[in-house]
Amino acid sequence: MEWRKSSYSSPEGQECVEVGRPRRPSTRESRSVYVRDSRSPDFTPLALPVQTWVSFIAAFR
Repeated sequence: MEWRKSSYSSPEGQECVEVGRPRRPSTRESRSVYVRDSRSPDFTPLALPVQTWVSFIAAFR
C-alpha cells in the first residue's frame, strides 16, 4: 500500500489523515480508497468505494 499524507495535516505530524491505494491492486482493491490515522498505522484502515471518495472530496472543493 502506498500512503499519502493529507495536505491539511500539521507539519509536526499530529492530527494527520493518510490516504492509500494499493501498489498492485487486485480487482477488488482497485475499487477502494483507504483512509487511516497516521498516529495509528497498525489499525485497520477505512475502505471506501472510489466513487464515494470522489464525491467526498468534491464536496470540499
